[in-house]
Amino acid sequence: MPGSLIIFGEISPIDRKPYPHLWVEQKGEIVDEVCPPEQTGCDVRRQFARVRPASLQIYIQNPQSEKDLNRIKWGIEYLKGLKSALGHLEVSSPLP
Repeated sequence: MPGSLIIFGEISPIDRKPYPHLWVEQKGEIVDEVCPPEQTGCDVRRQFARVRPASLQIYIQNPQSEKDLNRIKWGIEYLKGLKSALGHLEVSSPLP
């Protein structure tokens, strides 16, 4: 959807170590079916990059460490691979 951004960040559950995660921001709202922000343990988030989906260009980045920089690089490569793979799928028949 126009105006949406892919967010690279970290989620910090109360009872576990923080872990890297990505989600979408659409019209100022978090869209995340895997870890919705209203779910306990998914509400504490830190962003370290915002990416434009169509171009996969970094819009804003705020890494706090070398680890964050590596996660941004890995995330961009992952999204490029995913975009390439999706471009080669036949969409004429739905998946089972």
